[in-house]
Amino acid sequence: MNSGVDPVRKKLLYVDDEHVNLYLFKALFDTSFDITTAQSAREGLSILAEGKEQFDAVITDLRMPEMDGLEFLKIMQEQYPKPRRFILTAYSSDELIQNAIKEGLAEQCFKKLMDTDEMMAQLKAVI
Repeated sequence: MNSGVDPVRKKLLYVDDEHVNLYLFKALFDTSFDITTAQSAREGLSILAEGKEQFDAVITDLRMPEMDGLEFLKIMQEQYPKPRRFILTAYSSDELIQNAIKEGLAEQCFKKLMDTDEMMAQLKAVI
């Protein structure tokens, strides 16, 4: 019997300090990806440290209190190198993003205000 759940859906961890962004991301993309959310970089690291799930990709906001997305990505690069790393931010022209990609902290940056269909196509193409 088919439960309607695709067993090959990629597992994503999405980290953002804005609750509404977490909710919207999950609502928009949960039919195509298995999404876990974290409301801070520290919570994201805690989820990764638990090791209960093996994520295919981690998508993070950059501008968050306590620990920003770049610091989170640096720790991930050292301690959890397997998941692919991406940035999702409204500040896509920022020099920090370009440097993060050059340094290998993230593969790509997605724009928060991007058309949903376009973002879905880009996510499916790279993850």
